[in-house]
Amino acid sequence: MWNVNAKNLDMKEDPTVKFGKVAYSVSPVPEPESYAMFLAGLGLMGTIALRRKKADAS
Repeated sequence: MWNVNAKNLDMKEDPTVKFGKVAYSVSPVPEPESYAMFLAGLGLMGTIALRRKKADAS
């Protein structure tokens, strides 16, 4: 009843999961490194904004 198309393991195309006549597109899960890079960039932008705010107040 379930049909999983996992022929393309390199994720160039979206894999699909079919349940009866309904097909769902499954997106790949981001790796922990992606979250770490996002949080590091967000912290860096926050630090820059804080320094600019303090410099404008002086």
